[in-house]
Amino acid sequence: MELAINEVFDGPGLERGRPLSTEDLAAVPADEWSRARLVPSPALRLLAFSFAVNDYYSAMREREDRRHHAVG
Repeated sequence: MELAINEVFDGPGLERGRPLSTEDLAAVPADEWSRARLVPSPALRLLAFSFAVNDYYSAMREREDRRHHAVG
C-alpha cells in the first residue's frame, strides 16, 4: 500500500491535461454516452486487501500527525 501511495502522489498525473468537471460531463449529449470513453488518470490505483489496511494506515498517519504537532 505504501508503494501505491507513493506512486499516486509522486507519479505521473494530469500534467498534460485537466480532469473533467461536472459541467464537461453534463455537456455530453445523452445519445453520445454509448460511444464515450473515459480515461482515468495515470495515477489511479485500485487496491484490494484481505485486512483493514486503510484503517491501520490512517490510524498510523493520525498518530504521526499528533506526535509532529506536539513536538513542533
